[in-house]
Amino acid sequence: MKRRFGIIAGLLIVCSSFFLPDPEPPFYLGGIQVNEADYNHWAQTIKATGMNSIEVTVYAKQGDWDSDNLWYDETDRGVLNEIKAAKKHGLKVALILRVALDHAFERNKFLWHGMILPGNNQLINNWFERYTRFTLKWAQIAREEGVDIFVIGSELNALSATIPIRAMPALIDYYSNPVKQNRVEKRVLKFEQQLKENHLWVRGFDNYQNPEQYIDDRIHAHLKWARQVAFGMKSNCIKEMNLRRNLLRNHWIKLIKASRKVYKGQMSYAANFDSYMEVDWWKHLNFIGINAYFPLRDLETSMHTPERIEENMKTKWLEVFESIRAFKQKIHVTDKPVFFTELGYSYRENSTIEPWKGFGFSVVGKEGREKLIIWKEQSVNRQERTFAVNALHQAVKQSGFPLKGILYWKLTTHNYHIPVEPFVLHIAPEPTDNLQPALLQFVN
Repeated sequence: MKRRFGIIAGLLIVCSSFFLPDPEPPFYLGGIQVNEADYNHWAQTIKATGMNSIEVTVYAKQGDWDSDNLWYDETDRGVLNEIKAAKKHGLKVALILRVALDHAFERNKFLWHGMILPGNNQLINNWFERYTRFTLKWAQIAREEGVDIFVIGSELNALSATIPIRAMPALIDYYSNPVKQNRVEKRVLKFEQQLKENHLWVRGFDNYQNPEQYIDDRIHAHLKWARQVAFGMKSNCIKEMNLRRNLLRNHWIKLIKASRKVYKGQMSYAANFDSYMEVDWWKHLNFIGINAYFPLRDLETSMHTPERIEENMKTKWLEVFESIRAFKQKIHVTDKPVFFTELGYSYRENSTIEPWKGFGFSVVGKEGREKLIIWKEQSVNRQERTFAVNALHQAVKQSGFPLKGILYWKLTTHNYHIPVEPFVLHIAPEPTDNLQPALLQFVN
């Protein structure tokens, strides 16, 4: 009788395991390091702060933006050593694949990696063949090293835009129209006397001496890019663009399926904040990954009291959440949680107006009330980014938004990185910056 009861009890335990809900996964909180010399020290410090995750990035490189000239290092010991150190100290690891646009190539001048798009179907096929080899190589390593989240790409805006369109996308429409570009871009010439040669820099090239020539060349580069990716703006260009989007979609789905045969953990893609809604293959991934550089205020927004600032920013976050929810409903992925694969702000004044900016200059404000911001010359204001993170936490709590992780851009254990890296947060077991405890709210 006892033996029979034991068998029945055992069966009940086994059967009940099929009906018990999975335990709630942890909130992933951490970030990417800035040239840490000692990965064990880096991992130990992350853990000592109360964070639980690190982001590790591995790069492929791209030649001309419209080519299939993609290559990568077959051995990247630094990435492997950082993963091993993190796992040794009990941290979660998100491994993110990126493509760096090589600015030694003349045709890449004024462009960035989000604009990569091979110029015809055969080049697209070749590019994905190479990118798939790159992805599967690191999927295998992710499996062997116990990586927790494998992110198959980051900010490849043009390559990941796969939702069918009925009209020209706003950015391509803007870049393909020299009149529109001139009206917006040449506002900076009102401030010509404030611009110096070192402000007119272009990655990989010599600085300009003449602001008007700088703006003209940038407009021309964007114009050429837009007209090429839009098939010369011909009468059938929307049809051609949709055919290409379908080809790209098929390649991404094929890549994801191939990766899942190798790596069995959670997967995502890191879409830029202004392009996540162009991706239609989220259902094949575990998270909707977003590099969350959403603007949280404009030049006119009051910065007088902390309470008013955080309330205004919370309202902006709630608007962001509503847009994400609407998109998820539109493509039938309401069950997918969201992961901020990047969140970061400069430690300088006005960092929440254009959070992606830490270098160069911007013209902000309404017509007639514009202001030139030279980002490296803004006064230090670490509190503004703390307001942004506090407001995010309040918005998540108020709305129940399914945010499951934040990877901060960027973290360091060494304060000597602060003068050269405007986005950096110096972390330590005893914090000296209010942003660190603001982030820790998400796991406490």
